[in-house]
Amino acid sequence: MEPNSGNEVRWVAWQRAVSYLALTEYVPQVREAFEQGWISELYMEYSDFEADLAKSLEAQSRNERPAARDFGYFGNAIEVFSRWYCFSSAYLRDREDRERATRARQLSEERASIDARWRTTGRNEPCPCGSGRKYKKCCLGKPSAAAAGRAPAGATAERRR
Repeated sequence: MEPNSGNEVRWVAWQRAVSYLALTEYVPQVREAFEQGWISELYMEYSDFEADLAKSLEAQSRNERPAARDFGYFGNAIEVFSRWYCFSSAYLRDREDRERATRARQLSEERASIDARWRTTGRNEPCPCGSGRKYKKCCLGKPSAAAAGRAPAGATAERRR
């Protein structure tokens, strides 16, 4: 993990895991992280890490899990995950609503683009349907072809004016 300003949360989580799991072989790297300022003293100090590590080592010597306020092992994963928003029915409803709104916006933009393309075509310009013919000889006055965005029957891309 490379140190930079956006990684502080990861460094904090990493040192918490090291102390919680009593991984003493990583203590020099944790000390370096504190010394280099990768973990802000506003969040915690190195002495806090040492205290957490000591508690974990003590619990490990008693063959127990260390006490932790904000994380630990899952007892019942289904019960725990069912309380998470991303696994709730509300999340699924919200996701469907967002997808529906995105599709509606895309369709609206696409329709506006098609309408603008047909509205700005001059009589003597190539037809936007792709036939290669002039607009006045192809789709002008044929609203069904213009609305569908396709060439009228018999028109091909190879045909010239």
